[in-house]
Amino acid sequence: MPIDYKRVAMDDLRAYPALKAAMENIRDKLAALNARTEGLSAQAADRVQVQGGGNQQEQRMLDMIVERERLKLNYQADKKCVGIIERGLSALSEEERRILTEFARVNRGGEKYLADRLSGEMGMDRSTVYRIRNDALRHYTLCCYGLTEL
Repeated sequence: MPIDYKRVAMDDLRAYPALKAAMENIRDKLAALNARTEGLSAQAADRVQVQGGGNQQEQRMLDMIVERERLKLNYQADKKCVGIIERGLSALSEEERRILTEFARVNRGGEKYLADRLSGEMGMDRSTVYRIRNDALRHYTLCCYGLTEL
């Protein structure tokens, strides 16, 4: 079954604001984990190790290190996705970008209302709004996924 790249592209555009927010939140979470890890490291240096293994503090430290590495991987993946989306959007004209991103924000039931609103705001008829949206989606998809047949 072939991939529906138009749907994938619209899903990416819908996810874009959340991915940007996630990147900021991950940066904050990493900063907090780094601060906590440093605090635990200082405490651990004060303790004398008892024969028989680690303690709860060491386990917390290991857990934080694992979480920090997982967050770094998530951040890198989100950063790549955001970069792809932004490069695709930057290839569009301002008019195409506005129409395409507005359509990405509404559900299927609200498309007619959105097309009517955009046609009034932008001084064009509804069919022109849909044509620009379709052309922009094709151009965006071509830039992001390298496809010519949609």
